Amino acid sequence: MRVTAWLANHDYGVAETLTAILTSVPAKGSWIGSTELLNGAVADEYIVHCDGADWYLKFWVDAEGLVVEVWSCCRDGAAH
Repeated sequence: MRVTAWLANHDYGVAETLTAILTSVPAKGSWIGSTELLNGAVADEYIVHCDGADWYLKFWVDAEGLVVEVWSCCRDGAAH
């Protein structure tokens, strides 16, 4: 909810923005580390250059690769 609220409050289309950023990870993303989430899962952290800006992205993918949970997605270092 935090990610969708931040994007919506800053006038970004939530689905469109997340899709653009997630699909930019392979070509324009720089892995910066991993972090353990409160639920015990390990999330990857990236800086992704998309639409002329750097985005901080933290996400987790389940073992089967069926679910992607985005825990953080903010532009140019903005905090949630």
